[in-house]
Amino acid sequence: MHQAVPRTLFRSGAVKATAGIRLEFFFDLVGEPKLPRRALFTVVSATHARTDSEALFAVAEWAQLEEMGNDRYRAVWTPPTPGEYVPVVVAWMDELGRLAELAERKRAIGESCDLELADIASLLRAQAADDELARFPAAGSGHGSTHSSTHGSAQGSALRPDGDLAGARRRELSRLAELLEDAQLEPAARLDALEAPAAQQLARLPVRLEVATIARGQAIRCEDRLAAVGAWYELFPRSVGGFKGVAAQLGRLSSLGFDVVYLPPIHPIGVTKRKGRNNSLVAGAGDVGSPWAIGGADGGHTAIDPSLGSAEDFAELVEAARSKGIEIALDIAFQCSPDHPWVTEHPEWFNRRADGSIAYAENPPKKYQDVYPVNFQPAREEDRKALWEAAYGVFEHWLAAGVRIFRVDNPHTKPLPFWEWACERLRNEHPEAILLAEAFTMPKLMYRLGEIGFSQSYTYFTWRVAKWELEAYGAELASAEAVATMRPNFWTNTPDILADPLRNGPLSAFAIRATLAATMAGSWGVYSGFEFGENQPITPDSEEYMDSEKYQLRHRDFSAPAPLDPYIATLNSFRRAHPAIANQAGFEVVGCDNDEITAYLRTEPAGDAVLVVVNLSPRHAREGSIDLGPVRRAFGTGAAFRVHDRVSGSTFSWSGERAFIRLDPVAQVAHLIEPEGSGPED
Repeated sequence: MHQAVPRTLFRSGAVKATAGIRLEFFFDLVGEPKLPRRALFTVVSATHARTDSEALFAVAEWAQLEEMGNDRYRAVWTPPTPGEYVPVVVAWMDELGRLAELAERKRAIGESCDLELADIASLLRAQAADDELARFPAAGSGHGSTHSSTHGSAQGSALRPDGDLAGARRRELSRLAELLEDAQLEPAARLDALEAPAAQQLARLPVRLEVATIARGQAIRCEDRLAAVGAWYELFPRSVGGFKGVAAQLGRLSSLGFDVVYLPPIHPIGVTKRKGRNNSLVAGAGDVGSPWAIGGADGGHTAIDPSLGSAEDFAELVEAARSKGIEIALDIAFQCSPDHPWVTEHPEWFNRRADGSIAYAENPPKKYQDVYPVNFQPAREEDRKALWEAAYGVFEHWLAAGVRIFRVDNPHTKPLPFWEWACERLRNEHPEAILLAEAFTMPKLMYRLGEIGFSQSYTYFTWRVAKWELEAYGAELASAEAVATMRPNFWTNTPDILADPLRNGPLSAFAIRATLAATMAGSWGVYSGFEFGENQPITPDSEEYMDSEKYQLRHRDFSAPAPLDPYIATLNSFRRAHPAIANQAGFEVVGCDNDEITAYLRTEPAGDAVLVVVNLSPRHAREGSIDLGPVRRAFGTGAAFRVHDRVSGSTFSWSGERAFIRLDPVAQVAHLIEPEGSGPED
């Protein structure tokens, strides 16, 4: 027996789960083919999973696994709260079921089945006398459909193996044995008694406990909903007047439906080798430098740049945001300006070149002379331990300040053993912490970071533009192993990346990318200025913005709605109305006969489903037809059905095998289709 789904890509770490979002399990149970099988399923806390079988039976609630055919069995579980869990299956060959089937076959052809009934009665009496079996778990007709409970175990129509279960089981087994031995009853009546609900629930036991297989699946780490589902907005505090300026933006951002406001580094910025505007090597008078050049005379990673406000101002911002349903996320970038206190206090924490200078950061052709990477593997063990403790202390400092979400800058450039150590410690000491990996790196390393403990990750979405690229990437992230290993966060743009579709693009290009990001992934994000359609690169082929906010202030007029504000609000409202968007596994491409129109379904096990249709051409109207077969299956409709488009407010009547679609980006770049009656305004 083994757990086929979910399991992570490298079979290590913990499977990702989210509180309140259903999780499907599939197990392969391979055994003697002609013998009937019984299998029970539960999910228990990681602590309980380490106990022996009798203690395990005593703390868990159990449900039957649903048989799917070809030795595959299924269960569904909804995690109730964040925590560490383990799925458990107990399975056995059903000797009672084998004898009952043999007796039924003999009775059907007119042969006596008295001996088989006597054998069953003897088996039941032996089981009633077995103290271990008396405490064996019982389950009703849940058939793998389990629900959450307060202590996190599976719960169907199951009996807990405490209270009077042992006594009830002994009484039921003895009663059945007496009934089967009653020669005055017809064989059919005695056989029917074995199929009664009480017998199914209590009497179908292993011959002995040791012949039952008890298997524990891969561990599950359940996190808060924001670890998997949320709308993010990145904002430079210094461009809006510091923390008080950010607080003034909270009402606007809340009305647009954002859940997280992410702030780039808020620490003092170095003066030595400070970059000027547009990444120039020489800073001019008044140039503010890059916030990623962390550290100066006022402190390092646990200090606040005085120009942004005080620690009290920051605390007020965190509370003000939380009062509006928004969390403040901070950037954790383990790198230092030449003026960072660590450079003078711990020179052993940095790499030195042959000429004795400290190596600055490079990603050719980009050079960051104002930033020193930290060497997480210094030569001496005591230096390594001190550095790792200092780095972990940065998380602890900001957690104590009320922050629980962190965007981690370039984690893939730090040693994986450090992240294994830090993530495990955070899980144990601060399970509320949520980590977003800014890991634009090779796919397997990106997945490995997720397996180690990062809650979610930036992705390749920014560079997936063509229809086939988008659909293939959506399918990849919906695969069972990807879902168990890494949660995606689709960003339309970042301060570093003005993506190709947006460079000098019209507002429709921004609306297209927002639609894709908001509906293909549980989490999505935009960097401030996106809503205005800021589209000017420093050179025609560069991903860098002209007048990049990384090196200077950018003043925007937020006094009136930005051009894309209403559409962003529509997208976030649509996401909140449909839990299907949160289900990473529920992505299915719908066939469309136009290469510039993509269509896909988002579904979830409880039945919610939506259809998204997007014109990928920002300057030209496109038309085509989509296959209605998958849509009917997802929506649970008949041959003719009506749907509602959240963007236009229109209702369409669809029938036949295909539906005609026409999208003109001047008016509307996409359809957000829901079954009629499922939208809040229907």
